[in-house]
Amino acid sequence: MELKLKTETLKTLTSKVIKGMGNNKMLPITEMIGINVNNNQLSLLSTDGNNDVEVKATIENPSQVNIKLAVNGDSFSKLIQKTTTEFVTLIIEENKLTVKGNGSYTFALTIDEDNQPVAFESLALESDQSIEVNTSALKESYQLNKESVAITMEYPAYTGFYYDETGSVATNSLKISYVNNPIFKTPVLLSNSFAQLFALLDEEKAVVTENNSQIFISTPTTSIKGNKMMELTDFPINDIKPFLDVAMDHQVRVNKQALLNVLERILIFVTPYDKNGIRVDFTKDGLRVWTMKGDSNELLPYSGSTNLVDTTIKIDITNFKALVSANPEEEVTIHFGNPNAIKMTFGKVIQIAALQVD
Repeated sequence: MELKLKTETLKTLTSKVIKGMGNNKMLPITEMIGINVNNNQLSLLSTDGNNDVEVKATIENPSQVNIKLAVNGDSFSKLIQKTTTEFVTLIIEENKLTVKGNGSYTFALTIDEDNQPVAFESLALESDQSIEVNTSALKESYQLNKESVAITMEYPAYTGFYYDETGSVATNSLKISYVNNPIFKTPVLLSNSFAQLFALLDEEKAVVTENNSQIFISTPTTSIKGNKMMELTDFPINDIKPFLDVAMDHQVRVNKQALLNVLERILIFVTPYDKNGIRVDFTKDGLRVWTMKGDSNELLPYSGSTNLVDTTIKIDITNFKALVSANPEEEVTIHFGNPNAIKMTFGKVIQIAALQVD
């Protein structure tokens, strides 16, 4: 059985599908790419064990062959990306796949315990709960919130992205990001690994289908499917939302890149004994950033201010810098005056960073 395909089509699909691979040697299927052909549709599939990806393309298939097989994903994708011929031919024989392009390359098909080729099934989810969403909103929710999501498992709910009818939220308890851009109609908590897959959604619109435990997002060329996080009720949304509205009466504006440059220079002199802490003075002359020992400092002029009063805060420099980095605009607006936190705002985004106390 043979199938001739455009190399560029395979390059596009493999570059996307590998982002869904888990590459966990303890779970072999996460190291594979599934190759399915059904009439004129070519699909490549992958999984990390919790989330699944399917990418599709329409092809010329005059012989109408149907294929379902799986091969080592890393080797197959690297070969395709390095192939320079216009077309490649896939030749399927018993327990092996031969790829002919610049040369002839043979892959052993992955076989199950019954000596049958392992196959990935096309992604789907049966449910009557479906809505259409803008993929740009999904991608934005990840990009603007990702710096606040927890990366350790002390509080599993904090490792996810919370969505409800008002927008999306992420927190690691020391910093919070909120994007006022409603996507989902009912609350849901999605894993970091699933939210990262939003970047694969190329089309403008996607259909989101849910049931009690899973979520399925599809466009004509890309589908992603994953498990909802079960810690939804543990996410502290009722504590977070009132804090987003806490008044902070004083604010200053500074150039984002200039502030990042200052923080990067000061960070060179922050020691482990400082617990990542720095001192920030809001003065009439500008924002002065100090090391905790006071042996290094730098003054950054404001580009504007409102109701300015002299104030000193202590803050974790890594959290502060991460939130500033997530801001896509040229200026950073910092609100202060609360003893527990500062607030930064831009567009429909609110960021909160907890202050350090003595």
